[in-house]
Amino acid sequence: MISKVLTAGALVLALALSGCGEGHTVPSGQEEQGGAAMETEFTVDTPIQTVMDDPVFDDYGRLLFPVDTGYWSGETLGDLRLTYYSHIDPDETVEIVNTLKERALAGKTIFYDIYTEEEKAAAKKAENTVHVSPEEAAKLTTEGAMDLLQEQQDAAEEAKAEEPKPLNDTNPLWQRKPSECTDEDYKAFYHQVFNDLNDPLFWIHLNMDYPFRLKGILYFPKLVEQMDMMDGEVKLYCNQVYIADNVKEVVPEFLLLLKGILDCPDMPLNVSRSALQNDGYVEKMNAYITKKVADKLNQLFKTDRPAFEGFWDDINIFIKYGCMKEEKLYDKVKDILLLKTTDGVYETVAEYLEKNKEKHENVIYFATDTNQQAQYIRLFKEQGLEAAIMDTPVDKPFVSFLEYKNQDIKLKVQRVDADIDSLQEKEDAEISEAKKQADEFEANQMQELFRAAVANEKLNVKLEALKAEKVSAMILLSEESRRMMEMMEAYANNEEFKAMFANMKPDETLVLNKNNKLVKALLSMAGKEEKKEDATLLCHQLYDLALMSHRPLTSEEMTAFIDRSNLLLEKLTAFEA
Repeated sequence: MISKVLTAGALVLALALSGCGEGHTVPSGQEEQGGAAMETEFTVDTPIQTVMDDPVFDDYGRLLFPVDTGYWSGETLGDLRLTYYSHIDPDETVEIVNTLKERALAGKTIFYDIYTEEEKAAAKKAENTVHVSPEEAAKLTTEGAMDLLQEQQDAAEEAKAEEPKPLNDTNPLWQRKPSECTDEDYKAFYHQVFNDLNDPLFWIHLNMDYPFRLKGILYFPKLVEQMDMMDGEVKLYCNQVYIADNVKEVVPEFLLLLKGILDCPDMPLNVSRSALQNDGYVEKMNAYITKKVADKLNQLFKTDRPAFEGFWDDINIFIKYGCMKEEKLYDKVKDILLLKTTDGVYETVAEYLEKNKEKHENVIYFATDTNQQAQYIRLFKEQGLEAAIMDTPVDKPFVSFLEYKNQDIKLKVQRVDADIDSLQEKEDAEISEAKKQADEFEANQMQELFRAAVANEKLNVKLEALKAEKVSAMILLSEESRRMMEMMEAYANNEEFKAMFANMKPDETLVLNKNNKLVKALLSMAGKEEKKEDATLLCHQLYDLALMSHRPLTSEEMTAFIDRSNLLLEKLTAFEA
């Protein structure tokens, strides 16, 4: 009963505030048609405009609802929302307007004039009255009086224009239907609310009325630099009343990388944040938003893949992070996850695996820094291979996540410097024992030479025949060792973890290409005492060159490398002289 009073009160309040003119009864002749007219009663599906235009209310149907459209919204009686009431019962709204219609058809007064005739006459007279002193009145001509009246009316108009206006929009963009909004509306709203000069890539307009109410707009921003991904801003509202930004107990965590507004009228506000996490409404809302985001991404991929690929560099961080945080999202978008390859094309995981299954089945190679790992990438390209570019912070955990979610095909995801299986020449099936012993002798000889040169007795050195003759040496780090080192870096501030792995060193291997001329020259210099100094110098230089393609040199290593490079150049010029 209370909700009925509120609904009726809202309508009656609208009538009282609007000043309806004379008391209104049903026009003559409609009383006799009352029975027939009520055969078309209003329902929850009746458009509000139809109620306003119903001839039974004459010209006053517009006054059944607040005159200022900013105080109500909705297309039908069932959709009606009034700004100052949190709950409107659609059935009781229909009952009220039908009751008013029935009273009008019965000839009863439903619109009442709140001003007497004397008050209206006095108001009209006041509008056309000029106030002057007796002395001024004696000198005032008709033309002068008209000028004063005009000045008075102009001043009144200016005063009206300067009246305080509401700071907020009473009918904000997120409360409208998507069909009522243009792209320019969405962009202008984005610039105004989030102070971002760049246009958003695209957006999702949320408009849910059942089984819960939720309205909002989520924007996918364009990332200018990596740090922008930390600048997400999702504003939470309740009935157009601002609550807070980035409430992680309510908003799905992966959405906090985006920008947008969520208006949740049914969200309980009188409970703790921890209680909200287990609230049924919040769980349903999260599931709905996740589904809408996934649907939008799938729609873009299927209807306009070139545009989707154009967005990928900006949205892949959000999608990958979202997949790891919400497995439901991964299940819905796993078929549209793209890999940007070193060939400059975008392929889904399935497309990449199918394309390369003859060369490396169920293995995805990737690069984390195209500049630093340029040598490895060049080797891949020369052999007709391609690697995915995975250079964002979220890619480190995403690599393991991708393997975990594809255990059925035993998927391996490894960096381009993890092994050289695809880059080696195929050895003859039958190798003589003498050849094996010679190869083993050379490998041991080079290992001793390089260990002494770089002062590292634990350095692993391999002598392999690579297909690319120009490559002299490269550093390999097993995928397992690399991931362990990344974990140690991530937990660098955890003393217990540091103590547990204090003695762990990266499992690096220096691979020498025996097809390279420089390596062949070193092999010929090995064991010759007169060439020992030059061999040591070249070994250290070769090691640093390989190291530079694997990781940045430390300041001490870089200084030594530059000094050694100068020394080699001096020796070269002396030789030429």
